[in-house]
Amino acid sequence: FIIRLITHKRNPKDHHQLTLLFLALLLLALFLFILISVAMQAGIYHLNSPIFHLLQTLRSHEVNAFFVVVTVLGNKYLLTAIYLLVLLFLAIRKQWYVVWHLAAILIASFGAVWVIKHLVFSPRPTGFVYVDPTSSFPSGHSTLSLSLLGFLAFLMARCIATKWRWIPYTITYLLIA
Repeated sequence: FIIRLITHKRNPKDHHQLTLLFLALLLLALFLFILISVAMQAGIYHLNSPIFHLLQTLRSHEVNAFFVVVTVLGNKYLLTAIYLLVLLFLAIRKQWYVVWHLAAILIASFGAVWVIKHLVFSPRPTGFVYVDPTSSFPSGHSTLSLSLLGFLAFLMARCIATKWRWIPYTITYLLIA
């Protein structure tokens, strides 16, 4: 059943689907490992504080200003507005298949973040003027940015020649990282 599901119908010798399935399973296992570590406050969870304090030593006015801009760009309200504008643009162009996929990604991203934040509580670092009392894991900024930019990179890559498809993916990676 699974082999039939992941087999490319037009080219059965194409194994990209199988490679993507293995990659997705590997990333799922990695995410579950991190989720369990955060939930049990064990394993890599104990790296939070040392990494936080290391990054605090690298602070400067310029770095702070840069990360304030990055944080604002990852704001859930701004990202939701961008999602809705992209959905509207695609709907005007009558790209219904793409609209439904992007809407599903938006709902799944919001839903996954909401469910996990309510199942697993990971306190935010202290030492700031204001510390948001909500869970820090998973990051809503990162999840929504990754899903939106990743989908847009995929759409752009479909429109250009195969040898240049690495460009939108690289730009997206750099923006997210």
